Amino acid sequence: MKSIIKMISMISVISITLFSCKKDEQKVVITAKNIPVLVSSNTTVSLTKDEAEEEAVNFSWDTLDYKWSDPSVSTDILTYTIQIGRSGDDFRSGMITKTTKSKSLALSVQELNKAFLDLGFLPHDTSKVDIRLNAGLAPNAPLYSNVITLTASPYELASYLYVPGAYQGWDPVTALRLQSAMSNGIYIGEINFPEADSEFKITPAPTWDISYGDAGSGKISLDASGNFKSPGAGNYRITVNTNDNTIEFELLAN
Repeated sequence: MKSIIKMISMISVISITLFSCKKDEQKVVITAKNIPVLVSSNTTVSLTKDEAEEEAVNFSWDTLDYKWSDPSVSTDILTYTIQIGRSGDDFRSGMITKTTKSKSLALSVQELNKAFLDLGFLPHDTSKVDIRLNAGLAPNAPLYSNVITLTASPYELASYLYVPGAYQGWDPVTALRLQSAMSNGIYIGEINFPEADSEFKITPAPTWDISYGDAGSGKISLDASGNFKSPGAGNYRITVNTNDNTIEFELLAN
């Protein structure tokens, strides 16, 4: 089967010509009468870890108005893709894309922050991205909207907990850390305990201002005063989940 896709643009009318699989290759034309206008709820966004799951920005647009010359062969082929690129680069050196079939798309703080970092921007630097909509009727016939510039300062994606204890002299400044690579509340790290029942605490910062204590039955709590104890001597992987306040130990092979 031979398919030919051709886009003809005249003023505000865009026609895409398709050929069916019939013997005489009957021509079918899709005509788009408008290009959607992209609207953003914000053009300057504050990105913070504490609001990672909150909505950062919402994009919306009017429906693309198009019709088939032969309704009997029509299908729902329309998709909308938000494209995010470095400002002023004209989307040439890499894009972050999000696709939907609805007339709006929201990005969380965490999603937008990751987009900035994936585009090469440094944490804490005020940076700008350009955003446009591609109303796609065919892969080689993009219909681009207006471009919106959005400003934000991304935060470092990873976050840490500190593990001061007897194994290192109870100093939170020099304590080993557990890392949450996506700042999603799940922290993982490895510690080599010299002996069984080696005691330690967990702190959200390298200070003693706030600390988690052992609440029993694999639970942690900021209100608990008891120290944690290693299950044995050796190298352990420790997983702390601050979403459900749990701690787990896994003995690693030497």
